[in-house]
Amino acid sequence: MSILDSINRFKDIGKASLPKPNQPIEAVLEFVEQNLPEFINENTGKSIDEDSYTQSLCIILNQYAKDELFWFHFQNKEETKGTSPSIDIAIFTRENISIKNKTFSSKQRFFAFEAKILGVKNKNREKEYVIGKEKKNGGIERFKRNIHGKELYQAGIFGYVLKNDFGYWESSINKWIDELSIDKTRTLQWNKKEKLKNIPLSLNKCKKFISIHSRFNNKPIKLYHYWINLK
Repeated sequence: MSILDSINRFKDIGKASLPKPNQPIEAVLEFVEQNLPEFINENTGKSIDEDSYTQSLCIILNQYAKDELFWFHFQNKEETKGTSPSIDIAIFTRENISIKNKTFSSKQRFFAFEAKILGVKNKNREKEYVIGKEKKNGGIERFKRNIHGKELYQAGIFGYVLKNDFGYWESSINKWIDELSIDKTRTLQWNKKEKLKNIPLSLNKCKKFISIHSRFNNKPIKLYHYWINLK
């Protein structure tokens, strides 16, 4: 995408004559979808950890984002010492933008991605895409608890599929959300309406979903899920 195309996507946002309240988010998602095939080609069959996949993805995205009005920051464990709730990839704007009547200044985060492996070796972490077993480290859970993306109304999760197929994970994850929704003993409440909904995506070895989740003392957050088959 040329710099002119990128500028056209972001300019005039929020003006009454041409309201495009979600244009920056749509531009990021389209950009990610355009560049996922290279990530898949480079990482399919590799036996590496979650952070290594995410770092590879971030490098590829930034390689092609030089002429875009946004860039991607990978928050690795060395920076956080493994204890920070920082999200895996933050997307920053290079100039002031508005999204649904909220203004984000230059160099401010306006979108973010968490990343999780679907098919971890440790059985105790099987449900971690949704919720942690002992720690509050579930992918969706952290958004619901405002640990991730507290100031955002939209964000995303990458799911690196290393075991089973997309159908298995869609069924399992929605089943887990169903089970959580009927467990009223939990401090963090869930609803069946929070289940993932499939969105058509013409991209090999990828699936796209959306979901909307309630949060503690905050407005709901919309999540865009990209599952990537790296087996």
